[in-house]
Order: sequence, then C-alpha cells, then structure tokens
Amino acid sequence: MAQESKSLYISLDYPEYKRNKANLLSTQIDLINLMKYIQTFKKIRQEKNNLKMQLHVLFEKLSVDLKNINTHFPNPAIPKNLRDKFKPRKKPSFKIIEPEEQNIDNLLDKELLEIQEKLRMLNSS
Repeated sequence: MAQESKSLYISLDYPEYKRNKANLLSTQIDLINLMKYIQTFKKIRQEKNNLKMQLHVLFEKLSVDLKNINTHFPNPAIPKNLRDKFKPRKKPSFKIIEPEEQNIDNLLDKELLEIQEKLRMLNSS
C-alpha cells in the first residue's frame, strides 16, 4: 500500500491572511539577516584566530631574541658601593585589620538596645 498524502485547505479572512503573510515575510527577513550575521561572525572569528597565531609566533621570536641578547651581552659587575644604593626595595605589606568579633557583637547589642528603647518610647507616647 502506498501512502497517500492528504492536503488540508483552510480559509482565512483577507486581513488575517495579510497579517500572517507579513509575519512570515518578516521572519524570513530576520532569518536571512541572522545568516548574514553568522557569516560575518565566522569571518571575524577566523581573523581573530589568525591574529592570535601571528601574535604567538611573534612572541616566540621575541623570546628567542631576548635569550640571544642575554647570552651575547656580558653581565656587568656592579661595585659594592653602588650595589648598596640600588638594592631592591621591599614592597610594603598591607594588613587588613578586622575588628574583633566580640566588639562587633557588643556594638550590635548596644545598637539593638537603643532601637528597642526608641521603640518603647514611641509606643508609650
């Protein structure tokens, strides 16, 4: 038995047909624009990857050049009197001072008591 496809036809009012047709066409326009954006995105992504590869190659060359420079130039001997002047400075260390938990608890308890007192005064008047 061969399957027969049955067609179904429905009738629409002209304004509804017109609105649906406009929606369909605008959806097609949106899909075409989306396809254009995707193609543009793919080109940009490919260009980005190419630039990353070029940058990677340039960094590798720079690294090799720096190593060559370091091996070809002598290390200068710095006299002792100058060495003392140019010692690297220590970075200042910053400590975050946190208040003790008891102090925080005491402050919160004190504030709570003050608020309760204000509430009592408000309710009594």
